[in-house]
Amino acid sequence: MKILLTLCVLFSSSCVLGEAYDLICFNKENNFQRIYEINTKNKSFLHKTSYNFDTQKKYEVYEFERIFNWSPEMISFGSLSSSGTFTFGTYVFDTKFLISSGHMHHLKLNESERLKVDNYVQNQLYQCVPN
Repeated sequence: MKILLTLCVLFSSSCVLGEAYDLICFNKENNFQRIYEINTKNKSFLHKTSYNFDTQKKYEVYEFERIFNWSPEMISFGSLSSSGTFTFGTYVFDTKFLISSGHMHHLKLNESERLKVDNYVQNQLYQCVPN
């Protein structure tokens, strides 16, 4: 038992990050947080909650992301919201970055605004901490 405890202390990241662990991701620019659960055994990526620190509003999401690619380097995933926004994301294991892109094709914009790509796409970068 002492040997196992010693190994866990020496290699704490592999002991803490077992089959399932939470990933807390923060976007400094928008003051916004997302919490995911990564399950390495089942290869699932669960979006648990989001929180807007400016408005102090918490969003209970609890939806599994659709996995497009799972490799030792990254997880690529996506989801479609009830409002019609498609979100594509990539979590990179070594940098702990979550790169997210929201595609809002359903917006009804006037003629002058309709051809501006920034009105349809929102990019975000999150720094994540495994927990």
